[in-house]
This record gives sequence, C-alpha cells and structure tokens, in this order.
Amino acid sequence: MIIVDIGANSGKYTFEVNKALTSGSIYAIEPDPIKFEKLKEKCSQWEKDSDNKIHLLQIGIGDRNGQSNFFFSNSPTHSILKENISQVKQELDDAIAWEEITVDIYQLDTLFKPIKPDIIKIDVKGKELPILQGCVGILKTGKAKFLIQFSHQDSSEIETSKKKIYEFMKSFDYYPSNFYGMILFRNPKQDHKSRLIIDTFKSATRRIISPSLRHWIREFIKK
Repeated sequence: MIIVDIGANSGKYTFEVNKALTSGSIYAIEPDPIKFEKLKEKCSQWEKDSDNKIHLLQIGIGDRNGQSNFFFSNSPTHSILKENISQVKQELDDAIAWEEITVDIYQLDTLFKPIKPDIIKIDVKGKELPILQGCVGILKTGKAKFLIQFSHQDSSEIETSKKKIYEFMKSFDYYPSNFYGMILFRNPKQDHKSRLIIDTFKSATRRIISPSLRHWIREFIKK
C-alpha cells in the first residue's frame, strides 16, 4: 500500500500510519525547512521500528512542475509558508523574522508516474485545488482515496474552496463524505472494502490519541 501525506508537518499522520501499515510505502511531504528537519529526525527512528519505507520529500506539490518562492518564519505562531510579502506585512511590522526560500514544485502525476497511491492526505491550508489539478492522471484511474483537511482556513474561504474542489472532483466521479473536520473523496469504482486498507486503519485506531482522529478512522473503515 502507498500512502501520501502532503503537508506532513510534525508527522502525526505519518507516525500512526507507519505503526498500522505492513510492508508499505509512506511519502511524507513537507516544504517548510524547519518542520522538515524535525520530521526527518522522527522518521529515521520510525522507519527502524517498522518494515515500511518512509520517503521524506522537502518539496511543494502543485499544478505544475517548477519552483516557487515562499516566506517562512521560525516563530511557533507564524510557521506557515506564505507566497508573497503582502501576506506577511503585519508580521513584519511586528518584527517577526521571515526568510524567503525557493521550493521545488512537482505535480503528483509526475512524482508518482510509475506507481499510483492508495491514499492521499492533503493538509495545505488553502492550496488544495492546485494539488488536485496536478494529479489528473491519478484521478482518472479512480483508485486513490483523498482526505482533505480544510479546518485551518477562514470560514468564508473554506466554503469557496470546497465548492471549487467538489466541482472539480465530481468531473472525475469522485464524491465527498464528511469525516470530523476532514473530507473524504472516493470514486465508487474503487474496491473500498479492501481488506488491507481496513486492517491497516483498524490497527491505527487503537493507537490514535486524539478522540476526533479515532472517530475519523472508525468512520473511514465503515465506508
């Protein structure tokens, strides 16, 4: 099984999936350099404790292949990558140190051309649609499930973003279900009763600390 964690951050999902998965591959993707270094340290040990392969990628995922410039801060309250200086004006006024970096950007279709993921989790705070637009090939197969986290955005932005994403995913016969703050997109053609997927998430359920994540896993299994 191939799991992709886009916006891996501190590795919460990577950690739990690694415990539950057997002989699988996990791709943890995090462009923020500070978060990535911390994630790298953790994943080195996690991989030793399992028979899975954890691939760490310090890149961005989007609708094109290339590079983009972002600003990041080492402030614990302002650690989100931002694309332009106007987005960080207030933080600059508050004398918080921001640094500009260049990030390599890849389409999922390019990154996973030889193989197709089973589950793709996306938590990128408003940049979901470009990621989905960059994986048309994956969407056409109908194999992968997509789990999208919207909760870190402004409420009005969430609704606008959801509408665009719902319409885009529907064009590939993917339909949404609500999962405790996350949205699961699934194509009915998938074998969603796959024994391997069910066993993996049953095992993960026993290890998740957060009650909301535990509910999410259980509901995912039922589907």
